[in-house]
Amino acid sequence: MIVAYTKLNSEGRLEEVVHQECATREEAIEVAEALVLASVNDDTIMDVIRGTRYSDTEIVYNVIHEIPR
Repeated sequence: MIVAYTKLNSEGRLEEVVHQECATREEAIEVAEALVLASVNDDTIMDVIRGTRYSDTEIVYNVIHEIPR
């Protein structure tokens, strides 16, 4: 499981940034929730996302953790 976030880059476009690779779904949920709380005051981070890595170049994100603002 991959935990990542979307943020605005210097050109104002969204980009996905991998935060951490986790061994289990439960660990990924814990990491994602902690990242959500840490990102509340960072307006450049839009969403925390969670997904699965299928290869070195393919990650499919299927869960969005919204940041409460």
